[in-house]
Amino acid sequence: MGNLLSLTTFIPLLGAGILALFLRGDDAAAQRNAKWVALATTVFTFAVSLFILAGFKTDAAGSSKIASGSSACATRWASTASRCCS
Repeated sequence: MGNLLSLTTFIPLLGAGILALFLRGDDAAAQRNAKWVALATTVFTFAVSLFILAGFKTDAAGSSKIASGSSACATRWASTASRCCS
């Protein structure tokens, strides 16, 4: 559950890769299949985003969801921003 933000980012990239690699051509079947892949990618991304919404904490101060690998980067950014802006 900790990598939901990363999934939300990279699922559309995976869908675009599938479209670019496998669904080529101007025939009706390729266009129909491309539409179904795009729809499935969109629905799956939306479903993952609903899990993020369900885990959102309104009582916590600050950001509720930060990807696990980027917490150190976010902490560094916050300390740099507070030094620059204060």
